Amino acid sequence: GVRIYALLALGTWRDSSLAPYALARLDDSVVNVRVQAATALGGLGGAQAVAALLAARRDAPAWALRREALLALARADSTAFQTAAADWAASLDWRERAAAAEGWAVTRPGEPGWRDDPDGRVVAAALQAWSSEVPGIDPALLAAARALIGHPDAGVRSVAADILARAADPADLPALAAAWHAADQDSFPEAAQSALGALAAIAARSDTAAALVERRFLAATSAPPSYLLRRWAAERWPAAAARWGRALPLETRRGSAEYRDIVRRRRLGAPAGRRPRARFETDGAGTFEVELLGDEAPLTVEHFVTLARSGFFDGHRWHRVVPNFVVQDGDPRGDGWGGPPLPRGPRHAYAIRDEINRVRYAGPVLGMALSGPDTGNSQWFVNLSPQPHLDGTYTVFGRVVRGPGLSALQAITQGDRITRVRVSVH
Repeated sequence: GVRIYALLALGTWRDSSLAPYALARLDDSVVNVRVQAATALGGLGGAQAVAALLAARRDAPAWALRREALLALARADSTAFQTAAADWAASLDWRERAAAAEGWAVTRPGEPGWRDDPDGRVVAAALQAWSSEVPGIDPALLAAARALIGHPDAGVRSVAADILARAADPADLPALAAAWHAADQDSFPEAAQSALGALAAIAARSDTAAALVERRFLAATSAPPSYLLRRWAAERWPAAAARWGRALPLETRRGSAEYRDIVRRRRLGAPAGRRPRARFETDGAGTFEVELLGDEAPLTVEHFVTLARSGFFDGHRWHRVVPNFVVQDGDPRGDGWGGPPLPRGPRHAYAIRDEINRVRYAGPVLGMALSGPDTGNSQWFVNLSPQPHLDGTYTVFGRVVRGPGLSALQAITQGDRITRVRVSVH
């Protein structure tokens, strides 16, 4: 952890004479230290850094290190990146095409090639990377967002709508309204929320724009069944909230009888039901075990156990790994957008209530990923180091069992596969 944080700081110096310090860590015994070293070399630049990154992109055994080396090349030397990215840009693996597209979005964002990729995850990754590089209103970026706001992939539409919100141009109102209605078929609510955000930004521009949005969108749109969308309006758009009513009650798809049954088993029942064990088998990194805290977070544990026993998590890849911070999974898409399919789209989304308890992120624990209060579903994470800023916000529902499994947890890199998750009672 010390080495990772030192490299994180070193990379901010933008001084190529410091590259040897990061180079020395490219052969560290811990893979994620090597990944952080590659990131640092991208910030430091210079001939030594570029040569080392080219070698790592070509020869590193860990996919996560090859990916990070490629993205670091995009920052250190755009010409070297273009050469190194050629094979990944044509790869059959969407993850490799997405990495190449992210780099292109940094080095030559105006190049339109990535926009035609058949996999929406590639397009979303590239557009997000470009958006991050250009925080303001950029004409080329806006043009790309306008061309992609009708994309079939919800992740692409979400990023495109967020970009259009920056301009808050009333001319985009019809396309954003269409994006809102298209979200009826999505498996997650972010595209609908982003469309609302852009429409609210237009309405905030002037009284005339607000009247236009009121007439052409709000007056023609019924209240969404999803509390997620009604709560978004309640917190951010008073005009929509006034039309759609209260955000509550929260939709959990559970009745009183089921709640009572869960409490009896998870909080009041035998120890085996209160604290079952979950065994995570990871391809390449090994196995670690988690004690699920049913007596601290009964609803969350019940939900997780149901998904795990259905095989939902088996075969997933760790889509997010931040060295010495977290490893995250629970997304069948593999890019951070996904979750369990919703039978009738995100307008009918459900979630589990946050169960804030006294367990802290002091040691490695299992936490529920959120996009706001009471939005937990299938995505979860394990912290790799103490993270007190997460306390009291993200439900803790498991504790990693001390022992040999801790080394497996530290060895996980982005893209590694979870072969299976098995729940048993102890």
